[in-house]
Amino acid sequence: MHRLGIVGCGITGAVTAMLLKQSMPYLNIVILEKSKGTGGRMCTSRSSFGNTVDLGAQFITKSSNLTSTQEK
Repeated sequence: MHRLGIVGCGITGAVTAMLLKQSMPYLNIVILEKSKGTGGRMCTSRSSFGNTVDLGAQFITKSSNLTSTQEK
């Protein structure tokens, strides 16, 4: 059995693992994540007052030309 390690379980790591597993079901995938949970920079912060705020993922675009959008 082949093994593959993916560092980080943000959007890219999770989607990469999913696509690899779909195309190569025999592959044993291990995801290494430093945080308590998955999501990378995306997370939900909860205040002591019971409010929640979604954080991270500041830059999501539908454009395929990332260079021009990041120069602004």
